Amino acid sequence: MIKKIKQSDIFMLLSRSEAYGITVAEALALGTPCIITERTALKEFSKEPGCFVVDYPPEPKEVADSILDVYKNDVTIGPFTEKIRPWNKISKDYEELYEGLLSK
Repeated sequence: MIKKIKQSDIFMLLSRSEAYGITVAEALALGTPCIITERTALKEFSKEPGCFVVDYPPEPKEVADSILDVYKNDVTIGPFTEKIRPWNKISKDYEELYEGLLSK
């Protein structure tokens, strides 16, 4: 899945409702621009660099315009807020936590 997301030009999640929207965070962390609807958990990522928002229900022209914006402009993805943490930072935090527990 990681390989497919990295190979993708754009990741779109245009759903009405999401519980977490973790796939958007993963796509952005992998450097793939995202187009989302500003709904439920997805709106948390709307301010992240590299994330574009369309209304719900998505209008095809608005989605197409967002896709063209990604292609026409030099899209910067990141730096991110604390909502999106790359796996290398997460794994480092876990290593430090485990080392601290083991040294007690």
